[in-house]
Amino acid sequence: MSINSFPLLNRTAIITGGRRGIGKAIALAMANAGANVAVCDYVNENGDLDEVGAEVRSLGRKAYTAIADVSKKIDVDNFVNNVVKNMGTVDILVNNAVNGGGNLLQITEAEWQASTDVNLKGPILFCQAVSKVMIPQKRGVILSLASIEGVSRNPYPRQSTAYGIHKAGIIMLTKGLAWDLAPYNIRVVAIAPGLVETELTRSLWSNPEIVKALSPAAPLGRMAKPNEIADVAVFLVSDGASYITGQTILVDGGVVT
Repeated sequence: MSINSFPLLNRTAIITGGRRGIGKAIALAMANAGANVAVCDYVNENGDLDEVGAEVRSLGRKAYTAIADVSKKIDVDNFVNNVVKNMGTVDILVNNAVNGGGNLLQITEAEWQASTDVNLKGPILFCQAVSKVMIPQKRGVILSLASIEGVSRNPYPRQSTAYGIHKAGIIMLTKGLAWDLAPYNIRVVAIAPGLVETELTRSLWSNPEIVKALSPAAPLGRMAKPNEIADVAVFLVSDGASYITGQTILVDGGVVT
């Protein structure tokens, strides 16, 4: 296998919220592409965070895992500092951690704050922390997970107006930070997925009637698999996407056209 098969060889990637779902798929895809991987999540339920680290190591890469609350600056700073101590640097950040949302007319103040803290404050704190590492080395890529809900009217029956507001914020964060970090050769990009088959969406894709109702919303007629989002993530943080910054790439099966 040629070195071109490992576009992220010896780079270090941080993935937040990476113990399962899209985050785990991205962690393993980046390890497969040659990266050493650091993963954090707010819990280590049934050892699933440890399992991700073990799977990364089984691919011949270094792994570092730890519990961290992305909404707390002390947790974020400690995690990034420990990644640098254990792995030497940070080349890639993937902001993936998520906290639902809700109907804007019904969401409580506490629910809004908790969701905003994870979905918006967390990515900002991580961007600030890794920028302190990336700016001196004059290289790096920051990738955030947005959503089609932050781009257009949601065609799916999810009462998640608040979530859409947060994801629209991620898209604007990507645009603005791309300008701030471009002088340091740091790219900033985002992915906006449609519905993806994860544990969080199990109630949808495990019900044949719901799947039948949702399928016409996407020209491809199905939900995405986590690896289909992960493959795009690997490309966007690789040198193959070296002239892409400030952009949000739709990976939604054609829902938003």
